[in-house]
Amino acid sequence: MEKVTILAENFRECVRLCQQCVVWAIGTAFSSLLIVFQMRALGDAGLALGQVQVDVLFSHLRLPTAWILASAIYVLLGMYAAYATNEAQRNIRKLAELGGKDLADCARMYPSLATADTSFLRRAPVFIAPLFIVWSWILEIAREKGLRSWKDENWGGMIVIGLILLLPYVVLLMGLWRPIGWSKPETESNAAGAK
Repeated sequence: MEKVTILAENFRECVRLCQQCVVWAIGTAFSSLLIVFQMRALGDAGLALGQVQVDVLFSHLRLPTAWILASAIYVLLGMYAAYATNEAQRNIRKLAELGGKDLADCARMYPSLATADTSFLRRAPVFIAPLFIVWSWILEIAREKGLRSWKDENWGGMIVIGLILLLPYVVLLMGLWRPIGWSKPETESNAAGAK
């Protein structure tokens, strides 16, 4: 196989993986939110959360454990999507060097979240999973704290948790701010070079 063919295939797999990770992260974050709703309902009913279990594959997990596990999977999926986006950028640059700009433009035509020319289609799905996960964490922290005062809480720990939850998706969003492989049109770059 030629290097160009391998790079084009790698690019396609990277953008496909990025899109799959974003969809899986949305599902995981939504599941996390549903688990928190269930924990709130059980808490309001006066039931102990440690006694209630949820079926996950071939095992049973307590609700708080399932919620933490869903949050961890959400973070890992965001990291993996950001990595796939970075690798796709690297592959398309190398493809443009070896095969020419026309070949890179053809590879960019692969329909995916990462190559969409419409910024809404590229960026909006990346916001959905963090929205769900932050909502679930706010609800769960509020349930845990109850009516106690928030001013005596450890805000440093909450900031660290917030950074862990959001940072992979900020990196992913930065990678998808422009379509993968985007470059300035020739007229703009020539005008900038002439000045």
